[in-house]
Amino acid sequence: MRTLKLDKDDETIPYCYDDNQLYCASLTVQYGTNDDKCGVFGDDYKNSIPRSNENGVVE
Repeated sequence: MRTLKLDKDDETIPYCYDDNQLYCASLTVQYGTNDDKCGVFGDDYKNSIPRSNENGVVE
């Protein structure tokens, strides 16, 4: 995420441009489909583990 990238001086850290979208897919999905569950870092709970942000970068 942005803060991680700003804290490090390492060019190998991938930059996340989608960190404004870490909202559990959407309110409808979080509360309607996933029974109020959300992935650890705001990913869709129903996605397989490791989810995109659990690997360190949104793909």
